[in-house]
Amino acid sequence: MNLSACAKYAMLLTIHVKISSLISRVNNTEEKLFGIAARDCDGNPKYFCTVCNYPAYDEFNLSLHNDSKDHKQKLADKEPPPQAEDCEREQEEKSTSGSL
Repeated sequence: MNLSACAKYAMLLTIHVKISSLISRVNNTEEKLFGIAARDCDGNPKYFCTVCNYPAYDEFNLSLHNDSKDHKQKLADKEPPPQAEDCEREQEEKSTSGSL
């Protein structure tokens, strides 16, 4: 497919507009979520996932969020992999506890 420079520019501009529109809709949705979330006396969301930056409106909604695939994936991505020293220490502890 051989496109002219103008056609390529028009295609890229269309993609940019679609992405910008999607981002603004996501931001609006996030603002709405913050608007309906229960607040504590300081004005902070009462139920809030710090991993995903997700405000829940009650405890049940937060528990549903915590069980979601997206939350579990973000949580796994945030946790650092075990250090080699930690692994060696665990193996030593297992070997010494087994010899008792």
